Amino acid sequence: MGETLKVLRVTAGGRRFALDAGLVRGVERPGRRVRLPGAPAYVRGVVEVQGSVVVVVDLARRLGLAPDDSADDVDDIERAVVVIDSSEPVGLAVDDPGDVIALDPSTLIELGPAGAAAGLRGLTPDGVVLLEVEPVVDGRALAPAGPVLDQLLAARP
Repeated sequence: MGETLKVLRVTAGGRRFALDAGLVRGVERPGRRVRLPGAPAYVRGVVEVQGSVVVVVDLARRLGLAPDDSADDVDDIERAVVVIDSSEPVGLAVDDPGDVIALDPSTLIELGPAGAAAGLRGLTPDGVVLLEVEPVVDGRALAPAGPVLDQLLAARP
């Protein structure tokens, strides 16, 4: 077997995703967040993580898998926050952080231009979607991932 890619599996919006573990600084459960007025709906606010202020992005909303207009009046983050090393650390709010596994990159099904436009990199043989982390955390416009995922999963045997 050749090179392997270590990934952290997470669940968000009822879907299973994988993040390059080399970009993951840690998984936290911060107690309180502060909202950012005027921020996009997918930005849940900022939290303090190990003495640093980290913007938290709701992964499901960011990928278009949850409604942007859902009310969120709770000041505390109940979900885990996966802290990603980027130009500045960014937190991804997920429903469930899973485990770290090793993938053989040659087994990934590439998702092509439609996947790339939605921040999706590939599909593992067991149906976990590998995310392209940088487009998800850098604020660029993303196509909704739901239609791409629905089409992909419907085509699987």
